[in-house]
This record gives sequence, C-alpha cells and structure tokens, in this order.
Amino acid sequence: MTYHEFCFSFTNEYYELKSLYSNMSKINTGIKFKSSSGDITKGIKWIWASNKCTLNYFKRFFQSINLKEKLRSIFNSEFILRGASFIILEQSKVKDSEFHYDTFSRYDTEDTNILTIIFPLFKIDEKMGNLEFKNGLETDIYEYYPNKLVIWDSNKFLHRTQPYECDKPKKRVLVSVNLSTNEDWAVKTINNTLKHQGSELWVC
Repeated sequence: MTYHEFCFSFTNEYYELKSLYSNMSKINTGIKFKSSSGDITKGIKWIWASNKCTLNYFKRFFQSINLKEKLRSIFNSEFILRGASFIILEQSKVKDSEFHYDTFSRYDTEDTNILTIIFPLFKIDEKMGNLEFKNGLETDIYEYYPNKLVIWDSNKFLHRTQPYECDKPKKRVLVSVNLSTNEDWAVKTINNTLKHQGSELWVC
C-alpha cells in the first residue's frame, strides 16, 4: 500500500497548534504533555498530548480543514482521533532507522481501520531526512511539505525516517496523529500501540 496526500489551508486553528508547540513550556491552563523516546530512529522524541484539553488543539485544526469528510471520501469510514504528538528529531545524522509498520493486528483486513497522519510543523531543512517507504519491491521517498498531510494505513505502510547527514544538528518537528474506526479490535490495537510509545491518553 502507498499513501494519500491532502493539501490544507493555514487556518487560525493551524496557527493555534503551532503556538501550542512553541509555548508548551509556558502554558499551564489545563495543557498536559508527556515526553518519551523512540526506539526505531535514534534520538527521536515524542511529545504526547496527554489530556483531552491538549488533544482538542489537534482536533480543532482537523475540523477547520474538514479532515473527517476527506477521510470518508477516501476510505468510506468514520475515523476517531485516538492520539496526537509532536515528533522531534534534532540530530546531525541518522544512520540506522528501521523499516516498520506503525501497528500490527492479526484481525486486520483488506479494509483500512487504523490511520497515521503526519505533516511538518515548520519547513524542514533540505538536508534532513524525509519519509522513506517500500512500494512493492521498490524503495521510494516522500518529501514532507508544510501544507500537506500524508496519510497511510498504519497496518500496511512499511516506512522509516530517511537516513541523512548534516554538517550540524538541525531540528525537525512533525505533527503525528493516530486515528481508527470504532471496530473493537482497531481501538484496542491503536490504544495498546500508543501506550507502548508513551501516550497516557486513551480515547474510547
């Protein structure tokens, strides 16, 4: 399986999301994050929205760009936002990054029930890695753009951070969100995966 793209406008809710990231250490009115380290790409960090108040910033942005309708037109299903994070990479070099699926379930079918959606919060330095993925027997590169979401089936899209080398450390900030249908196995699968990755928020 490959991916889907969705171009979006920079709405007021988009700028609120950027402000949430830029000011997260200063905000104390019900906002809660939890940081965890990734184990697939060395040095990568997740900053998880850890309560519904924080998750609502992501939800309002997606509502402002009519994401629900877009997903319904692609997959003919209703998807619920289960988790959201900022993924931060601030390394001068990524040498080893494993190809992986975001989730796995023996109950998975040909239909899509679990989604990963990612986009860069700021323009990424051209020397930093993008998204490397398997397309059949071929390996391709998806280039991140600030005004484009990339959407894939979490159970079927084999991918990794593209290895790269810069002359000095540079920061890459991605917004990553996880959604599923209300299929019982899909909800359990995504919640268990997010818990393993450090999220404390369970959306039922």
